[in-house]
Amino acid sequence: MKPILFLSVLLLSTGLACSLPIRTAQPPSTTIIASGEAAAELESNVATAVAQLEQTGTASLTITENQLTSYLAEKLASQPDSPIQNAQVRLENGSIQLTGQMSVSSLTTDLSLTMQPYIDQGNLQVTIQDGKIGSLPIPDATLKTLTQTINQEMPGLVTFHGQQFKLESITMENGSMTLKGMLP
Repeated sequence: MKPILFLSVLLLSTGLACSLPIRTAQPPSTTIIASGEAAAELESNVATAVAQLEQTGTASLTITENQLTSYLAEKLASQPDSPIQNAQVRLENGSIQLTGQMSVSSLTTDLSLTMQPYIDQGNLQVTIQDGKIGSLPIPDATLKTLTQTINQEMPGLVTFHGQQFKLESITMENGSMTLKGMLP
């Protein structure tokens, strides 16, 4: 009789577990509050780096999580058709982690991407190492295509009076990323 009771409890427990909602990735414990001031600070830091580049031919730019999150929030807000909302950018363990919500039609779910920045022939590039939509992993082929699309756009983002800025180093620590480079 005890084996039947055990089997019944096991089946009931399994049935209850299967009916529980699927858990999505837990958001970071602290939310970065986007602000216009932080986005403006990033733009000011870029202007300072450009002035430094004009004077010396080299430049250094440090970007914080708050600045990146705020800048991205402003850009996404200016695109009302953007499927991504509430984006957060974290700079941890040498990687860039983007989280937020993604909406398609009337469905909204969590989105997360983990990117590894690197330098290739003086250009900033990224490899998307991991991605999830809700609790589902994004297929490797999709991550590869997304990585290629981002990397094709990168060289055009870092030009100075028509000249390509040559990136020499990227360092990440304590929620910030420092880019150093020079004109070729």
